[in-house]
Amino acid sequence: MPDLGDELRNLAEQAGREARPLPPAEVMRRGNRRRRGRMVRGAAAAVTVAGAVAAGVVLSGTAGGGHTGHTVPEAPASNSPASASKPASPVGRTPVPATATPKPVPTRSGLLSTPAPGSGPRPGSVKTPVPRPSGSP
Repeated sequence: MPDLGDELRNLAEQAGREARPLPPAEVMRRGNRRRRGRMVRGAAAAVTVAGAVAAGVVLSGTAGGGHTGHTVPEAPASNSPASASKPASPVGRTPVPATATPKPVPTRSGLLSTPAPGSGPRPGSVKTPVPRPSGSP
């Protein structure tokens, strides 16, 4: 029975005689395939991260009960054709024109000062009190 070392030497000699190097075109093709695969995996990872960030932004906006502060109250629907031609306004609120001039504000010195434009509250951030019926229920 031949020795294990002799078998390994015979196998190595046989593989050395049959080995053929790859042509340069095949080496280039395989390298390009690997490079493209890395690029695709990198792009897929970037899209996944961007999607996760976008989902986090969307979900964080609705985490506080779904109210983002950008909602507009809707007027109740009416079936009469006369009300369809009129713009609906929320009940209990007076619309403020966008070009309203600021009113003078009293100061401690007794002089009246006019606030700088844009220094007041944003439109819609001040809530107007709604009159409620008095009396016990």
